[in-house]
Amino acid sequence: MWFSPTQGFHFEPARLLVICLMKSNAIYRLAKQFGYELRRQSKHLIWKHQITGAVVTTAKTPSDWRALHKIEKHFAHGAAIA
Repeated sequence: MWFSPTQGFHFEPARLLVICLMKSNAIYRLAKQFGYELRRQSKHLIWKHQITGAVVTTAKTPSDWRALHKIEKHFAHGAAIA
């Protein structure tokens, strides 16, 4: 990883793959924590809450640095809907 003032952080391809997989595993942990089960997947992961039936769609490999926080908010909101 290296930093350029004009272009930000840069990762080597192998490290980028590891970071994406770590985020993907974190999504599965968040889903389980909030009571979601994976319904289907293609380019995205489609989650359904076991009690409320709320559906949340997430990217398989989120690239935004805020993505996990946003996904956690979506899971919490869907779990709160009665």
